[in-house]
Amino acid sequence: NKLKLKYNPNLPLHLTCDFNVDPMCWALAHKDEENVYFGDDKGVFHCYSLKKGKEVWAFQTAERIASTPMIAGDKIVFGSCDKNIYCISKETGKLVWRHRTNNAVLGSPLVADGVVYIGASDGKFRALRLADGELVWSFDDVKNYQESRPVIADGKVIFGAWDSYLYALNVVDGSLAWKWNNGNL
Repeated sequence: NKLKLKYNPNLPLHLTCDFNVDPMCWALAHKDEENVYFGDDKGVFHCYSLKKGKEVWAFQTAERIASTPMIAGDKIVFGSCDKNIYCISKETGKLVWRHRTNNAVLGSPLVADGVVYIGASDGKFRALRLADGELVWSFDDVKNYQESRPVIADGKVIFGAWDSYLYALNVVDGSLAWKWNNGNL
């Protein structure tokens, strides 16, 4: 089966996939001026030409990709259900680095100042160096899955998790600045 793409050039990140064909797309795509980048249900991360509508390259992981990718210069970062955070070359799709976690990575990365911020399903939220994937810090006290993309504000990286909390961690060292619950616990 062929992947059917519907592209809207007026939207910065959005791409929809026809869910009646295999493989399915679980996350939003990311694009630049020439290509659109996304992962699928079979663990393949794709780069498609916007002008030609054809695949430029593909990168295979071991499980489905539910993470929305982030383009950072000449690199693309995303998570996979195979328990890895990947950084690949935007130009070639070749592996730059891989960081192993203890469970599926459903969260979507944010890259700021050369650091990748991303949550996984192992109760950890990580900061990794974009250059080589080395761990900068890890916050190990999240009680459930993390599927969101974090934001940075006032020196804090902020994200939500399925434990009904919104977390704010200090960007420098990953220490907990505050966490908030809307009273649903």
